[in-house]
Amino acid sequence: MAVTATLSTPIVLMSTMCMNTDSDPDLGNITSTFIFVGGIITFFQTTFGTRLPIVQGGSSAFLIPALALLSSERWACPKNIQDLPEADRSRVWKSRMLEVQGGIVMAGVFQVILGGCGNKHVFINIVCCIVPCTYSI
Repeated sequence: MAVTATLSTPIVLMSTMCMNTDSDPDLGNITSTFIFVGGIITFFQTTFGTRLPIVQGGSSAFLIPALALLSSERWACPKNIQDLPEADRSRVWKSRMLEVQGGIVMAGVFQVILGGCGNKHVFINIVCCIVPCTYSI
């Protein structure tokens, strides 16, 4: 599961981030970053964390919110994306990547605050019982 999520996430997000789908060397950079960070997280989890022999990898859980975020008109790909120089094309998709990363960080901060306050019982009455269970796991 970790391998498929690690390899498929950059490929799925590639066209929405205005990357060249035919041959873009940055796809390899993004994929190798996923694998490298997964290795670092696995090391910390097995050394300092629960010490279970697990492998951490990329998650496809954020794909739907990322695709929803990038489908807005603000982040529509420019019409002349293929005519731009390589540096400008790189700048176009990197700005979209920063937007997705910021959204993930803010969602994580919200989850930490929600879990740290101990006010999960307020949300149990509002949302379905399945959603709060994921926070407690």
